[in-house]
Amino acid sequence: SCVEHLVTLGHRHIGLIIHSEAHLRLGYGPAVRSVSSFEQAVRDWNIEGLVHLCEPTPQAGYRTTQALIAEHPSLSAIINASGITISGMVQAINDAGLRIPDDFSVVAVASRQMTGLATMTLTAVDFPAIDMGKLGTEMLIQQLEGTLEQPRQVLLNPGLTLRQTTGPYKHSV
Repeated sequence: SCVEHLVTLGHRHIGLIIHSEAHLRLGYGPAVRSVSSFEQAVRDWNIEGLVHLCEPTPQAGYRTTQALIAEHPSLSAIINASGITISGMVQAINDAGLRIPDDFSVVAVASRQMTGLATMTLTAVDFPAIDMGKLGTEMLIQQLEGTLEQPRQVLLNPGLTLRQTTGPYKHSV
């Protein structure tokens, strides 16, 4: 839904900032699913997509975003699936002289608490932390009571919440 939203705004060159290489190598579910979904959406929409791995620090988010913008000047949007890097990413976009959402769009996968920036709120796939906590608590109680026979995996499907960081693509001359 993130790629679809950006494509409907006219973006055709989109980056994905994702967890570190170690997360992918270890098969960390959210990282693997994010990359797989992004790559499938890029193929489905026939657009250019760049996946960049990023260590989980604001400084790494800054460096990664700075490199993406410098190496790919046609890039007009980034999806950030590594929440801790968001502040560095936004700073790098601002330092490049780009204005969010006027010149550049940003979508994050983050908790609702992380989507509020000092000057604007992030368009985001709101990480369902409360629902995850409830499910985890229910499963733990079931396990303690002996009613949970097999471990189970539940995938939640959070929605995309449109806020202030995405806008129409404006072709630069």
